[in-house]
Amino acid sequence: MSDCYTSNDQNWPYSCVFLPGLTGPYRPVVARVWHGMLLVAATSAKPGPSGSMLAYVYDPYAREYGGKGPLSLFPINLGSAASAPAIWYADLVAWLFYSDGTNLVYQSAPQPGLNPQTNEIEFASFQFGAPSVAVANTQANNPAAILFEGQLYLFWTGPAPGSSFQTVYFVSAPYTPGANLVFTRPAELTVATGTLSEASFALWQGVLYVAYLGPAGTQVVSLVPNATGWQTEAVGTVWQSDCGNLNCSFAPALVADPKGTFLMMVFCKPGSHQLCTTYLVAGNDWSAPQVIPHQLTGISPSVIATGGNYAYLAYVIENNSGTNIGTSDSLPAVYA
Repeated sequence: MSDCYTSNDQNWPYSCVFLPGLTGPYRPVVARVWHGMLLVAATSAKPGPSGSMLAYVYDPYAREYGGKGPLSLFPINLGSAASAPAIWYADLVAWLFYSDGTNLVYQSAPQPGLNPQTNEIEFASFQFGAPSVAVANTQANNPAAILFEGQLYLFWTGPAPGSSFQTVYFVSAPYTPGANLVFTRPAELTVATGTLSEASFALWQGVLYVAYLGPAGTQVVSLVPNATGWQTEAVGTVWQSDCGNLNCSFAPALVADPKGTFLMMVFCKPGSHQLCTTYLVAGNDWSAPQVIPHQLTGISPSVIATGGNYAYLAYVIENNSGTNIGTSDSLPAVYA
């Protein structure tokens, strides 16, 4: 097998913002919230069953338009959690999903108010309300939230019965702005992940995709709803250029271009902590992998993309002192 990891991804210049305090061992999360601000959060380990959830609000226009960068000097305390949180944003409300060690719970935060002196939104002053239980009595690791066909789906990993691996579970609730969320009973996807693998989800061209680290390495499948829940269909991760399988030491991150042009995956070069990219365009195979220069991590990253063809990458740096936020240049309209 040839070494295909020889070119740099020109969409990702080495330009990062460092956020101290957002450390491992869990994947950091990033979401676009009020007025295009980014909410970056992580659960940092401490002795005992739970860790501290910390967050920053970050102005993504800092580089292009002289914005403010991190809008708080110190990380914002979001409480305690037993694993990584998930953030989902819609209709001026930010939603936080996490395991409290016993249940999968959620909280919501409306848009922050105005500063009476400046008449500007106090982005760093947001507050989440009291937690509600989405799923009781579950070991919900690394949740993910995504809206699909009017339903808000929550996915998480947990112990698979009779197996040393984890499996992916899910619930759903009809979503109407301002209404309470009423979730279904938990169901199971037919995928087996690694012991600590986080599954990453993306909705692309009307199809829901999931990427995860399984017993045979990194896997990507598409999910098709059926009468009993979801049917999984394999999406190949072997390149015709003989680059081999995506055999990584941590789980990948998956994101769709909001304009529907491509699906992007960020993963690690096999045998290293070097972050790489590959792109999937309709009718084509995954592109040959490219390196994101100088960006290294030993923990699964997170990535989002915006309608302006920018992407934001969050990852815990190798020495575990904090999280880097990397910003792409304008991603290509088509990436073959």
